[in-house]
Amino acid sequence: MAPPRERAAADPPGPDDWLTRKEAAAYARVSVDTIDRAIKAGRLKASRPTDHRVVIRRRWIDSYLLLMLVLVLVLALLVLPLHACGGHRAAGHHHDHHHEKMTLALSGQKGKRTRGSNGKRKR
Repeated sequence: MAPPRERAAADPPGPDDWLTRKEAAAYARVSVDTIDRAIKAGRLKASRPTDHRVVIRRRWIDSYLLLMLVLVLVLALLVLPLHACGGHRAAGHHHDHHHEKMTLALSGQKGKRTRGSNGKRKR
């Protein structure tokens, strides 16, 4: 493997440029710890030309960032419908039973449901 080529600080790294962990973190706008965890977990590819040196191609960082973006979007698509009134809104229901149950569970309240003067359920 060729050593990382020197470049001016103002030059953006090319896709085949080798970056140090610190440069990779700056490029990805994350901490060096995040880079280290991603490498250790196998989510970010890295090369070790020596025992004390880790270098990463910029395109590997781009692939890692794309993977993280896709994971976040997939999770958002899975979680958001659960928070959209328990799926009842699509059916025209306006009362969120799931939210009510969670509120009661968090507050520790128990008891029978009653209707208030406005006709809506209350505790």
